[in-house]
Amino acid sequence: MLIYFLILIQQFIAGGTNIVPANQFLFLQSIKLTSPSNVALAYALSPIFVMLIAHFFLKEKISRLKVLGMLLAFSGVAIIMINSGLGFSAGSILGDFLALAASLSWAVYTVLGKKYSNKYGPIVTTAFSMIFGFILYIPIFFTQNIPINLSSIDTVSWFRILYLSVFASAIAYGIWYYALSRKEAAKVAIFNNLGPIITAVFAAVFLNIAITPLYIAGGVMIIGGVITAQRA
Repeated sequence: MLIYFLILIQQFIAGGTNIVPANQFLFLQSIKLTSPSNVALAYALSPIFVMLIAHFFLKEKISRLKVLGMLLAFSGVAIIMINSGLGFSAGSILGDFLALAASLSWAVYTVLGKKYSNKYGPIVTTAFSMIFGFILYIPIFFTQNIPINLSSIDTVSWFRILYLSVFASAIAYGIWYYALSRKEAAKVAIFNNLGPIITAVFAAVFLNIAITPLYIAGGVMIIGGVITAQRA
């Protein structure tokens, strides 16, 4: 019983490490050093990372349709990011590298999530990953020397924090794990690339930002890539 418990703890520590200290910390550091477009493009590579990792560790097959869908979706994201101001410079190299590392850690987290959600269920996997991720992040937090003044946080900001913690984290990751328990990791991961399309639609509705022909072309390629990968 003790051995089983220790193995269980070790597994969720691995998942928690990749989702919070690795993925979230690297993402936030990269966004400070490079452009949001560069970070988004790095994350668009995560389905390809997932496909390769899942092939070796979960024995998921790599088919031509799956590869074609991945490349098509990534190309669509690249077009949208170019339209949004994608650029590379000597000053952003470190940020770009951190964004790629964050994308890779998300891919590892997804593959681990597939394995653990099949074994323990999506709710248990989400809960333990978040708990251990929080615990492992505490030492990193105190190294950042960030001043905290809770009295300065207004009501709107508290609602934003609540949304990020409940909907964008707990519920979203629970749904993600549920999907992983039902489909191949690579086929779930490619839905990440729909993010730029959804963002563009919300930006057009709430911020009155025009959707350009390049956005439409990139969106069509992303949707086509997702459909192609699912048919594989």
